[in-house]
Amino acid sequence: MTADSLETIDSRWTSSLDLAAVHKAARRLEGMIVRTPVLESEALNRAAGARVLVKAESLQSGGSFKFRGALNALLAHAQRPQEVVAYSSGNHAIGVVMACRLLSIPVTVVMPHDAPSIKLEKVREAGGRVVFYHRDRDDRNAIAEQICATRGALLIPSFDDVEVIAGQGTVALELIEAAHNKGYTLDHIFVPCGGGGLVAGSCIAASQAQQPCSIIAVEPQGYDRVGRARRVESPERNISTCGSICDALLTAMPSRLLLSLSEFSTLGTSCVDDDQVAYAVRFAYEEMGLMLEPSGAIALASVLDGTSKVEGSFFGVICSGANVDQEVHARCVARARFV
Repeated sequence: MTADSLETIDSRWTSSLDLAAVHKAARRLEGMIVRTPVLESEALNRAAGARVLVKAESLQSGGSFKFRGALNALLAHAQRPQEVVAYSSGNHAIGVVMACRLLSIPVTVVMPHDAPSIKLEKVREAGGRVVFYHRDRDDRNAIAEQICATRGALLIPSFDDVEVIAGQGTVALELIEAAHNKGYTLDHIFVPCGGGGLVAGSCIAASQAQQPCSIIAVEPQGYDRVGRARRVESPERNISTCGSICDALLTAMPSRLLLSLSEFSTLGTSCVDDDQVAYAVRFAYEEMGLMLEPSGAIALASVLDGTSKVEGSFFGVICSGANVDQEVHARCVARARFV
């Protein structure tokens, strides 16, 4: 893509993606999802040097925010699909399978061969059919599209879908409402960033709120596709999609919908390494009683280390997932902090 690509992406991608779409998703999902708690920790406030509200989306059905977007995408269809296909390293797969089980729809998910065992088990326990691919050799999009063509199924993308993003935006919407109810006006919300669906939804909810705040997209070091797109004004592919403990955030390319949002130009970005993430997993467990997977703790890692260097007194943090293998979690908790 050329340097002006971010300005020329077809506006049809985002014409129907606004705060009204997020509020509509919230109404669809009411009573069908967990309104996850917003927590405050004195230990975290001291470490961050600011008041911090943590949105514990790790306590969502299926163990991550992905259930919101998947269910909203299905409910938004006028006619219920006969079959559904998704591709995911795990959390989106779990979210889609749980949403399909709720609506009695058969589902196939395309997952990497090295997907965490806990995520694979949850998909299978919820009744999903699994097709494996290799991260560095195979094109998961092509595999999923071929299955859809063969079986006449509906594809639910993990992030490049208006209704998926609107569903994910309800996380930030609830966080902003909770802050308002506590008398806070958030300066920034730190958001885990993989494909960018949660970031895109958060941007819409935050920028169009009555009291707007900025979004900081936090990515694994060396896998900062969104950060690079902000710096050079052109999306770039990750050379590798493996090699970090943040397995859920290693997407090759960022969301076209995110890149085409008008709010993208003001999006803040931050990178943290695996050691910083491991420390955040440990901090959440020991200081807050939260079980987080590394990908779900990455935004907390940025707040703890101050890597984004933003000014402000009131921060929001989305802790997005809890689906972590016991061995990985144990290593994170036992790991010393090396920055």
